[in-house]
Amino acid sequence: MSRKKRHASPLPSYPTGDDRLPKLPEELPEAFLARMERQLSEDDPDGYARFLSCYRHPPVHALLLNTLRGACAEKLPFTLSAAPVPWEPYGYYFELLPDNRPGKHPLHEAGAYYIQEPSAMLPVRAFFSPSGPGPAAVPLSGGLSVLDLCAAPGGKSTQLAMLMQGNGVLVSNEIHPVRAKTLSRNIERMGIRNAVVTNETPERLSAFFPAFFDRILVDAPCSGEGMFRKNPAAVREWSPQAVDLCAVRQEEILRAAVCMLAPGGLLVYSTCTFAPKEDEEQVKRFLSLHTDFVEVKQEKLLPHKAPGEGHFFALLSGDGVRVPNRASYVFPDRRLRDETSAWIENLLFDPACIGYHPERLFLSGEHLYLLPQGVPDLKGLRVLRPGLHLADLVTDRNGLRFSPAHALSHVLLPAWAKHCIELNDQEAALYLNGQSLRAEALPSSAPDASRDLLVTYGGFSLGWAKAVNGQLKNHYPKGLRGAV
Repeated sequence: MSRKKRHASPLPSYPTGDDRLPKLPEELPEAFLARMERQLSEDDPDGYARFLSCYRHPPVHALLLNTLRGACAEKLPFTLSAAPVPWEPYGYYFELLPDNRPGKHPLHEAGAYYIQEPSAMLPVRAFFSPSGPGPAAVPLSGGLSVLDLCAAPGGKSTQLAMLMQGNGVLVSNEIHPVRAKTLSRNIERMGIRNAVVTNETPERLSAFFPAFFDRILVDAPCSGEGMFRKNPAAVREWSPQAVDLCAVRQEEILRAAVCMLAPGGLLVYSTCTFAPKEDEEQVKRFLSLHTDFVEVKQEKLLPHKAPGEGHFFALLSGDGVRVPNRASYVFPDRRLRDETSAWIENLLFDPACIGYHPERLFLSGEHLYLLPQGVPDLKGLRVLRPGLHLADLVTDRNGLRFSPAHALSHVLLPAWAKHCIELNDQEAALYLNGQSLRAEALPSSAPDASRDLLVTYGGFSLGWAKAVNGQLKNHYPKGLRGAV
């Protein structure tokens, strides 16, 4: 099954203990090939042959420029395609070469881009630019509440956050704990300030968020047929029974999702598989069960027709009569609010750049967060990240001290911080490996005092440090060191 596996798959198509990767396309499962031949030969006599031929070529690669961090193609030291991905204006193809590896570059750790399968960039754009008039044409920048229900590892949440432009609340959920932690790290790396990361089942979320969300994305766990070329090991886990099991689970997830959609809201259902039972037939079943929904648009990408591995989505519009509950937090401690505001003002030129408002502060232990606008009280849910982690509170002999969080650094553009240090290639590599920089490595403008400095590279923020007695004391998180 695909990367979003929710349950144990049926018996694989290959013998247990066979670690050999299948040769493509010759060793694709016979049942899969027979079904694809029927699907593709109906409208195009040469479609099936062209579909098979694409498996003899390596997959294409793409990345999503992170506009939240001010990324643009001209800023990146990579060879990218001249034109963007057809369905995503900030997505670009690149050729994976020894000297052109964006995933191994410091700018990847800076969150300047997200490496993403190009076909997977399609569903989110359905919220923004569907064909024809209607409510779906409204951008996601008006303080909307948005749910990415099956969100790990975080590419589609990044796209949604870019469209939301820091407004409203984005709830990014993942049911599996390990994958939820990966999702949370990527939300931090990409500098998403208005996201709440949860680790819950769709059923529990639906009980907590009745009719709450204006937009819901269900990128459902599926049989992963669109992963065969990129990850041939997925072939080993495929079977007709896996398709059936996925279809049942998808229907359960959609049943929970519809309970969370506010009146007049929009729901996108998507998969990375080609199976009609999980795609077109799934949508048809949904519409037959939910007569207050209409289909606005449906689209399917196939690897022999578009440069990517393939994806399916359907944009659905609901018109229910449910009434959302939008209760919000109240932060009671006026003194801490005032101290936090003073600290932020000393750190940034204008706290409004991060959407700061003292009424949306939230303290969890020693961790201080800025909650997204409109988020309800989340008590009772497994929450990994209730918003933007601003700082950790440290009490020492000098009293209360604010230690800026790594997540805050990734929300900032360098021009927003009062004290920055720009590193070169060598210095950035040392910093990301957790090493301190000697005095001669510091720019001449660096202050020689114990204050928080935003460390930047290539015009993007990497993290925090302190200049102490001519040295740059490294505050890059230990768990992230050595990634480059």
